[in-house]
Amino acid sequence: MAKKVSIKKLLRTDDAFLSTSDKIWNYVLANKKKIVMWASAVVLALAVVLIVKAVHDNNLENALEAFHEARAMSGEPRLEALRRVRTAYPGTPADRQAAYALFDLAMNAGSYDEALELNEELLRTLPKGEEQIRPFLLETMGGLHEEKGQHTEALNRYKDAAALVEPLASLPDGGAASAAYLNELYSSVSRAAISAGQIDEARRALENIVFRSPDTARAYSAQVKLAALAPEPPAENDAPAENDAPAAAADAPADDDAAPAADAPADDDAAPADGDAPATDDDAPAAADAPAADDDAAATAGDDAAPADGDAPATADDAAAEEAPAAE
Repeated sequence: MAKKVSIKKLLRTDDAFLSTSDKIWNYVLANKKKIVMWASAVVLALAVVLIVKAVHDNNLENALEAFHEARAMSGEPRLEALRRVRTAYPGTPADRQAAYALFDLAMNAGSYDEALELNEELLRTLPKGEEQIRPFLLETMGGLHEEKGQHTEALNRYKDAAALVEPLASLPDGGAASAAYLNELYSSVSRAAISAGQIDEARRALENIVFRSPDTARAYSAQVKLAALAPEPPAENDAPAENDAPAAAADAPADDDAAPAADAPADDDAAPADGDAPATDDDAPAAADAPAADDDAAATAGDDAAPADGDAPATADDAAAEEAPAAE
């Protein structure tokens, strides 16, 4: 049970709040010079911050004003004014906007080296709030390398841009736009890969387009390009290597065709020199006439011989007749 305290006793007890306030006041009186110095320093710091902010804001306004004035110019004065903005206000938004403007002018003028240098600078100093434009800068850099004939570098930049857009293409919010842009990047990848001689890389990029956007005009175009690509070389153990023999054999008629073309006239001309073999065939009727000549000769000889043979008996009879009277 709590012990009761009388009111008189409570009034005689020192108040904790009042005693603390007294201690603080006593400390202030004892160290008022130090406190004044610290308070003055804080006020001065705040004043400096406000002044710097005001100067900075004024500087930004001046920079933006200078940039707008430069952008309103044309020709060589515009280029010089934009370069002055970058020199006078480095690190400001106007400086970055002037860099973009110079980059566009260099691209339009065909100054690809200057444009590539500015593009690399913009990528290197890209603020966190502008990360969404990194794929576009990479794609533009790939186009610059492609214009300069540096197809491998262009391929790498296109692939870097596609790698950043691929996760966005699957998002429900804005995924369709990202998917369409991704297909454009794949087309650029395939074009640069073909120019760089990397046919497999080009084939994979076109197959991604067909897979992600089937039954579309872009997919049809990708299929046409796939059909136009050279086929992959067969492996060492594949059967097509053995099937090449019929193809070689099919080329044999070319040798057969060459032989008659060169030798046919020679055979016709050489036949009479070899013993008239072809002429013997052509002269076969003449050979057939030979037996007729023999028959005529035999008939003539027979006719001539028959009287001779017939005369012989007649001569014998006559001789016998002549001898008969003689015997008588």
